[in-house]
Amino acid sequence: MNSYIYTIIIGMAIITYLLRYLSFPCMSKLNLSPRAHLFLRAVPYAALSALVFPDVFTAIADERLASFLGFFAAVIFSSIFPNIMVGVIAAIGVSFLVLLF
Repeated sequence: MNSYIYTIIIGMAIITYLLRYLSFPCMSKLNLSPRAHLFLRAVPYAALSALVFPDVFTAIADERLASFLGFFAAVIFSSIFPNIMVGVIAAIGVSFLVLLF
């Protein structure tokens, strides 16, 4: 990589950090309703779902069943166990077993 790309990466990191750092004092002074708090708490989950879900069907090339069953294993185990690693390991294990057989 040349220095131009490094400059862009460092610049984007600085801008992202500054925007997040400056937003904390502004947001702490706002009095939001409980409904607004509930909405804002759901945003990260919705964004993560929108990023991850399309790849569920294409995670393993030509083996959509393994991807799909791994996804469902992750959903089930994550709803039972609060530790995210349990869901990840379950998804990997189920996908591996489907590919093995």
